[in-house]
Amino acid sequence: MTQTDIANALGLTFQQVQKYERGRNRISASTLWDVARHFGIEVREFYQGLETSSEPPSDDLRSTSALLTPEAVEISKLSAGLSLRAQKLVLALILEMRSASR
Repeated sequence: MTQTDIANALGLTFQQVQKYERGRNRISASTLWDVARHFGIEVREFYQGLETSSEPPSDDLRSTSALLTPEAVEISKLSAGLSLRAQKLVLALILEMRSASR
């Protein structure tokens, strides 16, 4: 598969794919999710063979899988189109909901 084929399938430019491949740009969680879905694999397969830390994850990173739900990806995509002020309000709402659920 060429970079152009991958770019077209993911709605990116081949230059973006090239930058991801070379490590010039970091790949977002939502794009990684789209890549995995396109190739019919689980996101965790990208991490096979990597060593795991013996330290427990910090509170912010307690559940990586929660970041990769389709709903979380959709929230991320939609919030990117909001103004900075609106993004801050959404963040405050999420933080309030999180603290209320504990």
